[in-house]
Amino acid sequence: MLQYNEITLYVSLGDFDLLKHSRHDVLVKPWANPTHWEMAVKYFKLLHARKEIVRLNIKIPRLQAWVDTEDLEIQRCATRLQSTAPLLAVEISEVHKQQQLLSSLVHVTISLLAT
Repeated sequence: MLQYNEITLYVSLGDFDLLKHSRHDVLVKPWANPTHWEMAVKYFKLLHARKEIVRLNIKIPRLQAWVDTEDLEIQRCATRLQSTAPLLAVEISEVHKQQQLLSSLVHVTISLLAT
């Protein structure tokens, strides 16, 4: 009886004596060839990468919209507080400056990803 931790130690199908000596010639099957394994892995990574690009093409505009909305909200908050709580408005303005720096970094990153 094989244990899972023993199976993970086997590097390839050739390490399984049962498969080596089976009458089905498992080791000569195309799917048992290490080169074919590597090609299959690369193929599925490529498929996954294409799906990831589609997903990111949806998420990136959402992120950009969120950053822009957040920037406007902080700016509005600082403007509203200007007359009632000027010290707090100054603090929020400082936060807004930091937010603008981060926003510009996000926009640059997004534009680089789009190219």
